Amino acid sequence: MAPVRESIYFPPLDKCLDGRHQLLSWQTTYIGLKELENDISYESLEKHLTDSQTIELLKQSFSPISPPTSQAKSTFDTKTSAINVVPSAQGRYDIKQIQDDSLWLSAEARIDEVAALRIAILEWQTRPAAQLQESSLAGDIPAPSISLSAFSAARSLLSSRTLADGSVTSDYLKDADARRSRLLNIYLAECRYRLETCKFLVFAALCKPGDGEILPIRGPGSIPKWVESVGHEILTAWDIYGVSKTTGRNIFLSGVDALRVQEVPLQAAWCEGQILEMLAIMETMLIMFGSYARLPRSGVVNSWFRLMSDYGFFQAFEPPLQELYDTHVWQLQSLTSLVSLAVLRIPTALHMIEPLSVMAASAAEITGSAPYLSNPDVCNEITEILVNAASERLQVASPAVLAWSIILQSMREQASQPRDTRAHRQSIIAGDGSGMVDSLDNESPDRSSTRGHMSLRRSSSTGSDTAQQTVLDVLLDKTLLVGVDGDPVAFLARAAVDGSRVLDIIGLLSMDFCTPFGTDYQGKSGMKMRHLLLELVKASVDLINYQPDLIQATLAVLTGSESYWDQLDRPLGYREAEPASIFLEDSTLMGKLFNEALYRFPYETLPFLKFCRALAICYADQGEEGMPAVWPMLADTNYFTCALPTSFAAYQLIRDDDEESTYIQLDANLELFEEHASKPKFQKRAKQDGSLVSTHSMNLRQIPQGATGRVLSETKPLVIYWTHSYSPLAYFGMLLQSASAGDRVIGNGPDRSAPLPELMPEIIDLLSVTLLTAIKGASASKASISVADVTQSILDEASEGLDGGQDIVSLVLDIFDRELCRQPKSTEDIPLGTLVGCVQFTHALLQVMPDRVWPFLGRSALLGVKDGNSQLTAVLASTEVAGGKYDFVIGCVRLFESLVDDAISHAVIRKSPAKAVARFAASQSLGAGVSQIVMKKVLLSFERILLDVYQSISTWSFVLAGQRSEINARLSAVFRRILCCCYGIEDQPDSNQKLAASLVPAAENLVDVFLSASGSETTSAHLNSIIQGEAGHKPGLGAGYSNYPAQETVSTLRFISTLLGLNTMLGDPRSRLEEQMLRAVSLLSCSYTGHPSFRRPVIEVLDILVQNASLTNSQPASLLGHMPEDAAHRFLEVLSMVDEPLRDRTLSVSIWKLLSQVVSKRQQWLTICILTGDAPRKTIKKKTSESGDAQTDSLLKIALDSLSNLERLPPQTASAMLEFVALAAASWPWILSSVEQHPQFLTAVTEYIGQVETMSNTTQNRWKDAGMEYYRVQISSFITELLAMYTRYTRQNGNTAYAKDLLPNLEYTSATATVSPAFNSSLHSNLRQNFEARFENCTLAFFKRTAIQTPLLGDSFYYNLDVAGQMLRLDSSWSGRDQKGFAAELARANVNLSVVEAQISLFHSWRFLAVELSKSLEADQEYQKTMA
Repeated sequence: MAPVRESIYFPPLDKCLDGRHQLLSWQTTYIGLKELENDISYESLEKHLTDSQTIELLKQSFSPISPPTSQAKSTFDTKTSAINVVPSAQGRYDIKQIQDDSLWLSAEARIDEVAALRIAILEWQTRPAAQLQESSLAGDIPAPSISLSAFSAARSLLSSRTLADGSVTSDYLKDADARRSRLLNIYLAECRYRLETCKFLVFAALCKPGDGEILPIRGPGSIPKWVESVGHEILTAWDIYGVSKTTGRNIFLSGVDALRVQEVPLQAAWCEGQILEMLAIMETMLIMFGSYARLPRSGVVNSWFRLMSDYGFFQAFEPPLQELYDTHVWQLQSLTSLVSLAVLRIPTALHMIEPLSVMAASAAEITGSAPYLSNPDVCNEITEILVNAASERLQVASPAVLAWSIILQSMREQASQPRDTRAHRQSIIAGDGSGMVDSLDNESPDRSSTRGHMSLRRSSSTGSDTAQQTVLDVLLDKTLLVGVDGDPVAFLARAAVDGSRVLDIIGLLSMDFCTPFGTDYQGKSGMKMRHLLLELVKASVDLINYQPDLIQATLAVLTGSESYWDQLDRPLGYREAEPASIFLEDSTLMGKLFNEALYRFPYETLPFLKFCRALAICYADQGEEGMPAVWPMLADTNYFTCALPTSFAAYQLIRDDDEESTYIQLDANLELFEEHASKPKFQKRAKQDGSLVSTHSMNLRQIPQGATGRVLSETKPLVIYWTHSYSPLAYFGMLLQSASAGDRVIGNGPDRSAPLPELMPEIIDLLSVTLLTAIKGASASKASISVADVTQSILDEASEGLDGGQDIVSLVLDIFDRELCRQPKSTEDIPLGTLVGCVQFTHALLQVMPDRVWPFLGRSALLGVKDGNSQLTAVLASTEVAGGKYDFVIGCVRLFESLVDDAISHAVIRKSPAKAVARFAASQSLGAGVSQIVMKKVLLSFERILLDVYQSISTWSFVLAGQRSEINARLSAVFRRILCCCYGIEDQPDSNQKLAASLVPAAENLVDVFLSASGSETTSAHLNSIIQGEAGHKPGLGAGYSNYPAQETVSTLRFISTLLGLNTMLGDPRSRLEEQMLRAVSLLSCSYTGHPSFRRPVIEVLDILVQNASLTNSQPASLLGHMPEDAAHRFLEVLSMVDEPLRDRTLSVSIWKLLSQVVSKRQQWLTICILTGDAPRKTIKKKTSESGDAQTDSLLKIALDSLSNLERLPPQTASAMLEFVALAAASWPWILSSVEQHPQFLTAVTEYIGQVETMSNTTQNRWKDAGMEYYRVQISSFITELLAMYTRYTRQNGNTAYAKDLLPNLEYTSATATVSPAFNSSLHSNLRQNFEARFENCTLAFFKRTAIQTPLLGDSFYYNLDVAGQMLRLDSSWSGRDQKGFAAELARANVNLSVVEAQISLFHSWRFLAVELSKSLEADQEYQKTMA
């Protein structure tokens, strides 16, 4: 019988208490899943989530944790019994205290004892992190409050005792109240994040197209297959069409029950916890309802609307604490609206109505499992509930009210068709009429915005014409009997549209909730929410007139609150997930909204313009590949509607009595634009090839004599619909020129209600998005489409009708400069919308015409390169700082990032001679002729302005706090990139000859600012970024900008480590930054516990601080000396977890590298802590006291224990651990006694080098496949060095037998160490020749890595592959065909040099060992034979 697999979710207690297993909290699990979106994976995450117990708990996410039971109590007693858990002799844990806390939590929260025990163990395991945060408050720099993770507990929201200085007590061992307060916080977090984890997994499963009846949520995901598999396993168990295999109830019914508000204590933690759980449940239900292929069960729908009736759709929901209302109630109400809409499933319901009209009522199965639309009682109750909601004008219910009115109206129409085709159908047609004429005519003020036929009642189904009632008859007979004056269907529609302003609600949901709170899964969550709203809009277009409110709601659904920058950051594969893509493919929406807007253009300009902007985000994958999908409508159309000038009389009116319409014919040309008398007449613009623009552009300026049109409004001025061929995009260009020229040109066509200045930002935004989509679409196209050709076509079309020799590029750039220099009368008069649009256009243009952008910025007032008077600073100071919104600054930061990227990615081509440039593709040689002088001035000026922003931003007020984090995160990242590209490779010594010469002045300025001896302001900026980033990070909220606080901290820490490494490389004296970072070690240690992504950057900063401190001849600064003693001890306890519980290999290597630096760089006190597990003072005290203070294993013991199973360790981790042990033994020989006393370590490492060539094929193949053969040599080198020291140690103790026993295991070591290094001369020679033949004036030596960062063996060991990739990525030979270009060759060269480096290291270690062996075995023949 196979052994029962041990649970990973909650293994035996002894493993949790002795450090062999770190439990994964649900919050840490969720954070780990979120990191998968950033291509960061954790080894233990898959094992945890595929564990059977974990999956079982996820299947029961909607159910509360089981209450206490006798069976759970028995299991609890067994787990904690003395036979399974031996009490700690060193006071490491108190099992009795853990038992008491578990039973207390079980009783307090009414959960079973085993679940309470796991939470108690989590509290005990994460206690050092919590104590570290609290003890760091005693340092020089206050630590921020960081939200709960696996490594730290959140600030307690419950009442807790505080010390005199205001800090929370950290004596959890003795203070039961403080300990149990943490237990409750962890319990609440576990409840919430189990739901969040379940939601993530379910969405991941539904994102994957598959078979079955679940509709896949379209759009690719970067989520591993195992995540989708776990999600599918949950969905399979739930059986959303039936009953859950786990609970025996339908999952939606369980969810509805879980949403019923329970009575909770009036404490913030409990209240917030319950609201957050409700949000997670609702969002999970929304995901599944939105993915239903058929109607939900009647019992589910009935249960949901009864819940809504009981709580008034949460319209008046008021939590007991006001701060919770401000942060969460809007989210709760928004999700209530969306779920209430999703549960009705409008498209499916409308398709089901026709079958119901022919199904006999006697044959229908009316049960709780039947579709809700076939159950008359349920439909009647829904009607009653929604009528009541409509009567009370509950805006939260308005989308569902409108949806239900549409469903009822469709039911009535379908039921009436066989019986009353004369009255009802004809009245619908009569009531509909012509949408365009109807809205162009003057409407009476009391006219409802809903169609007239909404007020018609259905004929009675009881009569002689009814042989047998259908299901639809029964439904209508019941639902239309609701007690309301007049027609209930019309009442619901009017109440939703006119009473609750449902169209405004749709816009608010799309803009203020779906986009900012739908950022999960890279924005796909918000898109799915907007899909639901788009379905409602589609269903309502037959009932609601084409009107501004409907257009605004539709545009809001299409775009949300996404900006140009959101579209820029979105992956290419998201085209099908966009609501705009669905709109484009839907004939109803296109015909009744987009085409209607097109018919009215340019009489009504804004609707068509905004529709084009909203739809331009989708690129075509057929026909005009690479172009935006809306391009055919932008490039050419035959619809032109305008008002005739009252002074124009050269026309004839023709009456058509048959059609009852009036037509018009022109007797003279109708000028659409009137030239100002004082200005020059229209001049044809020359194309780039010198030819003149075709006369087709004249159609943009006039409608020719003889043209005919239809009169839509016969009141003066006449409104005419012409059949006239022209380009709307070119027309937009002319409108933009008109707007920029002021009174020079007067348009006859544009809508008078939309002044030209208001059109300006909209037109520029359309141009920017169209260019961006073309760039991304052409890049993604499988056809051989040039990005330059596609974008040039767009720019040429937009420039078609411009006069004065201008093209659209020069026009927009002139507008940009003019608006910057315009003197506003007040801060409100500053055209921020236009300025933001111009920045976006400049950014898009830079991708295809850098030779136009760089010179413009050099002369523009934006940066003030010439006179030093920057308008960017002026706009920022006068408008954005005062208003607290920073869209313009963020746009400028993004533009600066793009300029830096352009300077780096074209660095090599701009260094190539002119004849070499011709060999590069057009996309590679873009901007090759840009002046380096101009680039240097632009980048330096831009950087100086943004440095001022970086240093002063902490004092600004923000309406959206995330904008501060975004600015800081982006600036830190781009500053670091500049430094890495200028100082990270051994380029030319002459700065003017460097590859990145244009960036050198900017890089030198960064060094002067940040690495000066008096940089207190810049240091404060760093520390503020760390603190604000940590304080603002709230995992799982899903709000806009929610990811930026964490990114801010990570970017700032990486920037700091780069600066510190650069300071060392340059040999400069200690900077103010380094001094401040040493004082901020408490803050850094606190940051380490805040979020998994913070850990490695913190370790890197500490590593460099230790290295730099050791460079002085005097005693180096002590890290321990800059931390409170308790904080230092707790930090080491946290470090002793290494990469647990997520098992991040990269982090593990970084930690052991840091520990290696500490033990070898004269950090005596910290070294004592690492090697013994206690601070020096505590070690001294223990000699005189037997008090049992809690302690952990020393990091030395952890390393020795792990290395005792060396072959099972990842090679990177094993190498880093061995280096730590070897350096510790070299610097502190007394630890060799610990090595000797370890029961397995020496045997394991000795056998390893003796069997390294005969180790298991699995291990060898794993290393070979990963290209990590060098680790085998490096590991052997560290073992050899360690054995040499141990041989000397045993000899000094009079033991020479060990040396004799060692000899049989040295065959591989002696053979490998004494042969010539495995340098592949052919590889390096061919690579150098091919590289230099491809890139003239550029050699491989230019990309040699510098000491700015300590290199690790691997594919970026010698040549800096990262910087090389940034500079050469645009060249096709870099990636090559089938990924066999220069990138792969440089990686192979780095791997080969890594092997050589490891062999040299092994040679030195072998020489050391040979010397030591010779002293013990000089006369031994076997030794002499080995050495021969």
